[in-house]
Amino acid sequence: MWAVIRRILDLAWKYGVAAVNAVVAWVQRNWATVERWLRTLTIEQIIERILNILGL
Repeated sequence: MWAVIRRILDLAWKYGVAAVNAVVAWVQRNWATVERWLRTLTIEQIIERILNILGL
């Protein structure tokens, strides 16, 4: 769990708080899709995929 939290904080520094907030909002709206991705992708890959979807 701490590794996941650390990675999210690292990404917040890399992409900015606004981008991370946009990812969180997207995840909340599209949880079924994220659940499918969790079976095959890492958290980092999912976050980067969502950032690409959002154009960030």
